[in-house]
Amino acid sequence: MAKKRAKKTLTLTEQLQAALGEVESIRAVARETGLHHASLLRFVRGERSLKLDNAEKLMEHFGIEAKSVNEE
Repeated sequence: MAKKRAKKTLTLTEQLQAALGEVESIRAVARETGLHHASLLRFVRGERSLKLDNAEKLMEHFGIEAKSVNEE
């Protein structure tokens, strides 16, 4: 019998980077969220992290909800 692989849960960083990677214009996301375009580009490339308040703006923009570790 084959072992069942556990579905990997993406971190919030991975979810936000993936969402930003799928948009046509990071500049438009920056304008709509009030965040700096260059900061978002560096975040997508993994060169910097986000402050919590900026992560919350992106979560709201993309409709990403935070889950408690206990909810998994």
